[in-house]
Amino acid sequence: MSLGDFNKVKERYRDQKWLIQQYVNYKKGIIEIGRICSCTGETIRYWLNKHKIPIRHSHSGDELKMMSYRNKLWIKKEYIDNQRSTVDIASELGSSPQTINYWLKKFSIPLRDSHSIEQLKRMWEKSSLYETKYHLTKEYLIREYLSGRKTINQISSEYGCSWDVVYKRLIKYGLPIRQTNISARGNGVKRTTTDFKRFQKMILKVYGYKCAICGYNKFVISHHIIGRATSHDDSLKNGIALCPNHHAEADNGTLTVNELKQFQINES
Repeated sequence: MSLGDFNKVKERYRDQKWLIQQYVNYKKGIIEIGRICSCTGETIRYWLNKHKIPIRHSHSGDELKMMSYRNKLWIKKEYIDNQRSTVDIASELGSSPQTINYWLKKFSIPLRDSHSIEQLKRMWEKSSLYETKYHLTKEYLIREYLSGRKTINQISSEYGCSWDVVYKRLIKYGLPIRQTNISARGNGVKRTTTDFKRFQKMILKVYGYKCAICGYNKFVISHHIIGRATSHDDSLKNGIALCPNHHAEADNGTLTVNELKQFQINES
C-alpha cells in the first residue's frame, strides 16, 4: 500500500457515506471509529458535526470514558494522585495530550515541571531506548514521526524540548522532513520577534482569544492558513486562532486549508 493509499484509509471519516455507515448503520462508537482511522475521538466527533450526523445521546462505555477528563476529581486523581502522564491518560481515553493539558489548565490543576516524578518514571520504563528529555532515538522518530504521522510540534510538546531539537535529530538520522513541518517552522525565512508578536496579537484579538473551531479559550494559538514560508503573509486573511488540538490537526494536514477557511472571520 502506498503512502497516499494509507492516508486515504486513515482519513475515511471525511467520507460522509462511510461515516454514516459506521456510526449510524453499524452503531459503532466514536472511539471505535477513531481507532479504525488512527485518530482521536474528538476528530470523529468534529466530522460527525461537520457532516450533520446526529450524535447519539446514549453513550457507550468507551464514549463515557472519553468524557472522563471533563470531571475535575477524576482527572486530578489520575494525573496528581496516580502520577499518570498526559500521554498515558489520552491514550486510554482515545484523546490527545493537548486536550488533557487543556482540561488540567481549565481546572487549575498545576502541570508537573520537566523534572517531575512522572518524567523520571517514563525514562525508567523506556530505558531500553534511553528517551530522556532531549534524547530522541532514531527508532522512536521512525515510529512516531514517520509511521505515526505525529508532527514535530507534537513530539517536542510531549518531550518538553524545542522544535529545533526534534528537527535536528531528524536531520542527524537522515529522516525525510514532511513539507508541512518545514512550512510550520518557516523553511529558513527569517521572521523577527516583532513580526511574530504583531501577528499573534492581531489574530487572537480578532478571534476573541478563542479557537475558531471549538471555542476553547485557553492555550489559543495564532496559525497561518497558508504556511508563511510559502505565502510570506502575516495578514488577517491568512490567520486563524486555534486550540492546541486543532492546531496539531492543521499541522499534520487533517484539517485542510479550505476547511480552515470556512471558520475564518471575514476581514472587514
